[in-house]
Amino acid sequence: MRIGRLVGLLSVIVSLVGLLVWASPAPAVAVGPCAGAWVNVSISNVSRSGNVVAATGTWDVGGGATGVALYYYIDGVLYQSETHAGTWGSWYFSDNVSGSPNTFKVTGYARVNSTTCWKHSDSESASIPPPQLEVSISCSFRSGTTYTWDCTANKSNGTPPYTYDWNFNYAGIGHVTPDNGNPVEVWMKYTCDPGIGTVTVTVTDGNGNSDSASRTLSCNEW
Repeated sequence: MRIGRLVGLLSVIVSLVGLLVWASPAPAVAVGPCAGAWVNVSISNVSRSGNVVAATGTWDVGGGATGVALYYYIDGVLYQSETHAGTWGSWYFSDNVSGSPNTFKVTGYARVNSTTCWKHSDSESASIPPPQLEVSISCSFRSGTTYTWDCTANKSNGTPPYTYDWNFNYAGIGHVTPDNGNPVEVWMKYTCDPGIGTVTVTVTDGNGNSDSASRTLSCNEW
């Protein structure tokens, strides 16, 4: 008698479990134009010159996506955005940034025709390097002298102290004095033969960064 009751109870339990399984909803399946879309973004290079931050990279999409929406951030602040059609390509960013920016980030969203898939995104970040040392030369002819110039190495974005290495490439008789100062005197022999020379300076800053610049001098400037 007890065995029969147990068998009956087990039958009821099995029936209830079957009902629960039958009543369980099927797993949700993504629908809509963005269902299988995906996107990848990457950063190739980030640079800084003065207040201008520039960056380059690539993007690609798939899963039915037909383009990408790109958003560019510096230290969490949105600077630019743009869209591209296709399944792959490159991107370029450049903008003036004040202060001392630290981090550049690009975020890409897959697009299907004109629909931006906000839940289908990819991001990549990179550090913004400090501005690179930039050097130029300015020279002025010294009034009342014979073929003598005063030349100065102009610097931007560097960190003191600076060292200077000057050179005067001239086939005739001439000199640059002093060759490790700033400014310097550049002189060529008054016979003006051959009369054209090139003064070059390499500047190194306190961080070990260096840059060079050149300027052509002609006795016709006298």
